[in-house]
Amino acid sequence: MSSYSTLPANQLQQDGANEKSIFTVDELAALHGFSRRTVIRLYQSEPGVLVLERPEIPYGKRGRKGKRKYRSFRIPHDVYLRVRRRLEVRSEM
Repeated sequence: MSSYSTLPANQLQQDGANEKSIFTVDELAALHGFSRRTVIRLYQSEPGVLVLERPEIPYGKRGRKGKRKYRSFRIPHDVYLRVRRRLEVRSEM
């Protein structure tokens, strides 16, 4: 079973904690230096990202509009590396 990374960004290695780490949106926001919203946009359609969600309830009591969806993202280490490589700016020499 994979372990969750709970280290602050400054304690993680260059490539993350280890190959079996699963990162949260907050951890990757700190690593990339991006906002949570940007991290979600970067990773939400990546293959391999785990999206845990409670489905939206269409109608509540007395026919009122339902509750919103809650989504939780977990990003495996290999997906983090793939996106990081894609984001890197390659300098031409």
